[in-house]
Amino acid sequence: METPPPPPQDNYALEAPPAAPKKSKLGWIIGGIFALGFCVCIPILAAVLFPVFAQAKLAAQKTQALKSLQTSAVSVLIYAADYDDHFPPNMGDSQVLFDALAAYQTDNGANWTIQDTPTEGNPNLSGVNIVEIPNIQSTIMLYCMPPKLNNLAVVASADSATRAVKASDLELEITANTFKMPPKN
Repeated sequence: METPPPPPQDNYALEAPPAAPKKSKLGWIIGGIFALGFCVCIPILAAVLFPVFAQAKLAAQKTQALKSLQTSAVSVLIYAADYDDHFPPNMGDSQVLFDALAAYQTDNGANWTIQDTPTEGNPNLSGVNIVEIPNIQSTIMLYCMPPKLNNLAVVASADSATRAVKASDLELEITANTFKMPPKN
């Protein structure tokens, strides 16, 4: 048996590696523009977004304050329902009122203090029968003026509806001892 002849050896030239591309400064320029744009855009974006986040935080604090005051207002109305529709006799003293309402607070009074500020009651309602109030929707029952709310106060009317008003409007109404709801903002 004969062995086959070896294949013809052609001169397979080894291919030379491709020449390195010329180093272009275009990549460096594009990278520099991108980095510069990134360094300029991020601070601008932050400057725009930080106030938005601050407003969102204030809105959340306002909502929490309204919810807390609503809970306290409902506890006053439950108390009144148990006492022939009469408000507690101590509406002007925050601590005594809180103690009188302790049994009606489902959260052990955690909502009575709003952002480190105690809730105050309208002393003009002490012992008053709810049906004797001429305009129950505009008579303030409870209020709180937490400094963290930036000149806003949260108030609850005698029918337990709550809203936020300008603290300066509330102070004017309280100093006149009328305890009427300020106009809506």
